[in-house]
Amino acid sequence: MKKILLFLILLLIPLTSASLDDLNINMINTPQSVTPGTIFTIQFKIENTGLTDLNDVTFTLEEDDPFKIDNNEFHFNTIPAQSFILLNFNIKIDSDAKSGFEELELTYE
Repeated sequence: MKKILLFLILLLIPLTSASLDDLNINMINTPQSVTPGTIFTIQFKIENTGLTDLNDVTFTLEEDDPFKIDNNEFHFNTIPAQSFILLNFNIKIDSDAKSGFEELELTYE
C-alpha cells in the first residue's frame, strides 16, 4: 500500500494588523505519514500572548491537491488576551495521490 509522507511546513503569513504579532501558533497534532483515500486531522494551538483581546481574526488552511479540507476557514470575533484556542482541520487525501512530500499553508488576517 503506497503511503504519502506528510511534511507540513507551517507558513504563517500575517495579512493585516500589527496586533496579530501577539499570536503564537503551534501545530500540536499531525500524523507522520498518511495513506491515499484516508482522512486525517491536524490541530493547531493559537495563543494570544498579548495584553489585549484580538478581534475579527480569520484563519484559513489553504486547500491544494491532493488535499480536500472539510472546513478550511475559522473566524473568531474575539480571542481574549492571554488565552488560546484550538483549530482542528479534517483533511482527505485523494485516492490517486502520489507518494512524496506536500505542504499546507495556514494564513490569518
